[in-house]
Amino acid sequence: MPFKLPWDEPTPAPSKLPSLPKLPESVTSKIPEFPTVNIKLPKLPDLKLPSLPFQLTKNQQRVAIGLASCAALAIAIKALPRKPPRRTVPSPRDAVDELTSEERADLPYPPNCLPGGRDIETPYGTVHVFEWGPETGERVMLVHGISTPCISLADLGWEFARKGFRVIVFDLYSRGYSSGPDPEQQPYDARLYTTQMLSVHASMMASLPLGASPRFHLVGYSLGGTLSVSFARYYPHLVASLTLIAPSGLLRPNHLGFMGKLLYSPSSFLPVPSFLIPTFVRWRITPSLPTSPSPDDEEAASGNPASSEEASAKSGGSTFDHSPISLMRPSISVSHVVRWQIGNHPGFIPAFISTMANAPIYGPSSPDWSALADILAAQRSGRHRSRKHRSSRHSSGKDKEKDRKKDKEREKDRERRKEKERKDREKERRKSKSSSKDDGDGGSAVGVGSSSSSSSRSHRHEIPAIHGGKVLMILGSQDPVIPMDETVQDAINILGEDGVQLAIVDGGHEVAITQADEVARFIMSFLSNESLRITRGSDRGAWDTQSEASSVFSSIKSGH
Repeated sequence: MPFKLPWDEPTPAPSKLPSLPKLPESVTSKIPEFPTVNIKLPKLPDLKLPSLPFQLTKNQQRVAIGLASCAALAIAIKALPRKPPRRTVPSPRDAVDELTSEERADLPYPPNCLPGGRDIETPYGTVHVFEWGPETGERVMLVHGISTPCISLADLGWEFARKGFRVIVFDLYSRGYSSGPDPEQQPYDARLYTTQMLSVHASMMASLPLGASPRFHLVGYSLGGTLSVSFARYYPHLVASLTLIAPSGLLRPNHLGFMGKLLYSPSSFLPVPSFLIPTFVRWRITPSLPTSPSPDDEEAASGNPASSEEASAKSGGSTFDHSPISLMRPSISVSHVVRWQIGNHPGFIPAFISTMANAPIYGPSSPDWSALADILAAQRSGRHRSRKHRSSRHSSGKDKEKDRKKDKEREKDRERRKEKERKDREKERRKSKSSSKDDGDGGSAVGVGSSSSSSSRSHRHEIPAIHGGKVLMILGSQDPVIPMDETVQDAINILGEDGVQLAIVDGGHEVAITQADEVARFIMSFLSNESLRITRGSDRGAWDTQSEASSVFSSIKSGH
């Protein structure tokens, strides 16, 4: 029998609790009684709510209750704790690598469709890059649009490579085979894309020999056009020439419809859960496969500016969606590539929404264009007379001779200043050496600092000019996304008649894809300082001033 302690035995519960003793009357009689206080509250006036001027039917009441419930549900869902956002959204590269070589070759956009493919690690994700052409040739960077990856500029890249250029193309973040940041952490704005372009440029410079020029020719198409303007604004010393093909950035806001403003405005509020917006955007921007064109596509292809918002929501109309993506893949259309990208890249739809909401697509009040106009004007004024006193291109021979003499004098003055600054620096260096011997290291530091500060005040760093001090802008005559007449007018108003060289190609928004040879011919003529011409049948006209552009507009619209 085990040993038990006294406290191990349970204590039996008492059968009856003892009663408390009552207080004697001598004690209770001494407790004072508190007086009762009666408080009368004032009577509140009767509040009558105003009656509605109309009576809601039962169906209207149900609709109002349903909308209120949806709004309350959306607010409740937003208040719920969310999963932590991902640092980067992966690309479909890992899934594609698991396919066989035959399956990869049958993809609308194979990962090895162009030579010189590689991946670049950046702080915001991995960038898929192609680089080919003569290693000793001048560098040219091509930047694609918002919905198509870099394969859309493959034919244009081959045109440059045949002419001796070193070509580099890449997929923008969350397009093609490039990963990208989560839009909840990093908006897809001009800062993100210009940083990506700078990372690609650094990768390009890594393959160049020491002492090679870091400058390159920059060509931007559609969204890549306005991104190229932002890059040239902040890094003009790296841009040898700037070409914009059907660029966004000057598109007037009235072309963004009501649904576009609701879906792509950061401050908009929809009475639906936010997770349904990507589904709706996916439905809106998914293009149809090449079949017989619908009436909506025919209206978008007609060049009517009123339909440009709907055309941009469905890529670029039937002529854009059904165009072959490249001469190397004639059976693959733009719509095949976009649909593959929508279905296989998890970051494409969120990146598309964030780009529409944050990138400088609509203008023409973007500060990048105005800042670039000032840079180009300053570069032109450094070589020629001031803008107010500059003569037209039809100036007389005497004026041209005077300009050449003044340019020679300025060049001689510049050389004399450089020689004087070199001698001054040499004198300061000798003084710093002598002071270091007498006063030690402290005197040397003071002498070097004074020489560097004086030289920095006297020496002005001259930034290499963008070719011609102007921008080459190539537009499609029937572009439903970028209206030709409005874009030309806004470009001349912002950049000035001397700051833009205009050219037109007979086609829609797909001119950079389907007419790469014609676009390359315009660019080569611009780089060789030849007069650009617009060809439409037998009519030709030069684009140098706004008046001449207007005359070409009238001839094109009249159908001659």
